[in-house]
Amino acid sequence: MLNFGLIMSSAERIPLANSILDCVFTFNAIHHFDVAAFFNEAARIVKNGGKIFVYTRLKDQNLTNIWGMYFPSFLQKENRLYKLKELESVISLIDGIGLESVNEFSFKRKTSLSELVSRARLKHYSTFSLYEKDEFDQALRVFKNRISTRFSDLNNITWCDEYAMLVIRKMA
Repeated sequence: MLNFGLIMSSAERIPLANSILDCVFTFNAIHHFDVAAFFNEAARIVKNGGKIFVYTRLKDQNLTNIWGMYFPSFLQKENRLYKLKELESVISLIDGIGLESVNEFSFKRKTSLSELVSRARLKHYSTFSLYEKDEFDQALRVFKNRISTRFSDLNNITWCDEYAMLVIRKMA
């Protein structure tokens, strides 16, 4: 029988006992909190032999997605993402955990310009919240122009999104 429950807390201070969980997951969120504090806390609450899974977009992967390539200032605004070497360095400093593997994924995407515009307006990525309103409106106009120039079929825009999964093991 599964024992499953939800709690709300910061990633840096999780109200659970030591060595209580088999695993901890973070999905596209690690750039929103103090990564060293998170790894320390995850190492505290995971059982010996347990795992910490980090699914994220790496800074270098952001260069090749539709937003990084065509949305003005997206790469400059999104300065919260980590390089793989940065994450590896932080993990190496945390007692009791070690990086087991890194798996990179690429997903082919296809959508329309109208859907991309909708995603931007709805702040599909938190990066869009970093723009002032007028700045965002201007960037969106430039984005639409760039996409219209680059793709002949605005209902069939394709690109690849890339992500990485870090698997970290708590040592026994």
